[in-house]
Amino acid sequence: MLSDRRHATADLPFLLGLAAFLVGHLCYLVGFLRHGVHPPFLLAGLLIVGGTAGLALPRVLGSVRARRDGTLFAAVAGYAAVVGVMAIAAVGTGAILTAAGGLLFLGSDTALARDRFVAPVARGPLLVIVSYHLGQLLIVLGLLR
Repeated sequence: MLSDRRHATADLPFLLGLAAFLVGHLCYLVGFLRHGVHPPFLLAGLLIVGGTAGLALPRVLGSVRARRDGTLFAAVAGYAAVVGVMAIAAVGTGAILTAAGGLLFLGSDTALARDRFVAPVARGPLLVIVSYHLGQLLIVLGLLR
């Protein structure tokens, strides 16, 4: 029981950050939908994101499940679903910069998840922060065009 409580306390800052980014992804998703999405581009996004998820998610979710923390597992799985839908919608806009930004954001989160839950990623923190900021920039530039 004490170890469960220690894990919950240690994961609380991570879960709060996850919740904040989840809200941001939902805002981006609404923005992409208001901008307009197109079926052929949505299909392309689905194929790209589905392939990425198929490669990365089983190991990440398997590692999270091994912690036997249902709250953390649900949070990570739910977040992965939302960031995936956001990236699909970013590609769905048909705006190259927005699509690239959404995919970079997905890549940043994927690298972060692998680094945190599976195994250290070479230059992980640098990879995460650079792809995150570049993704943000490209999303905004793409939507402003």
